[in-house]
Amino acid sequence: MSNDPKPLTDAYKRVTDALEFQSGATYEPQVDPAGSDEQIQLQKACRLLAACDYLYEQAFYGSVVEMAFGAMERSLESYMIAVLGSELSDFQNHTAVYERAATHGPISREMAQNLKALYANNRTDYYYDNAVSTEEIAAAMLDLARELHSFIVTHSTTHQFDHYCSCS
Repeated sequence: MSNDPKPLTDAYKRVTDALEFQSGATYEPQVDPAGSDEQIQLQKACRLLAACDYLYEQAFYGSVVEMAFGAMERSLESYMIAVLGSELSDFQNHTAVYERAATHGPISREMAQNLKALYANNRTDYYYDNAVSTEEIAAAMLDLARELHSFIVTHSTTHQFDHYCSCS
């Protein structure tokens, strides 16, 4: 028997039950659970950007920085799955997406390396160390994530990402 508090173990059990995707589950709006991998990743990026907008207005700057990185990763993953035939399993850590983008596009090798360095050198400071995010950092990160997402949505001539994008 566990020595953990019952409310903690009960909460854990609720999560594991929910992760089994019980019938009748309420899915996140604007993310099609029956969609293709690239569609779902792009829609997740859209939702992360929408959450960033809301959280920025509420001055949750650290959360904006975290989610902006997530939105950039989902946007790049969507492109590489659709255009290059990548698999979701190719992106099992946060830097894999930037490494793959450096060799396979859709952005330049230099930009992919810059994004990877930004993640490695700055994101970890705010996540693991005692650095505190600012409004200026959050605004700049959100702008970068929006620009990358917009580029992905409009870049491909062979795939219509704008059909899946729910950003306004």
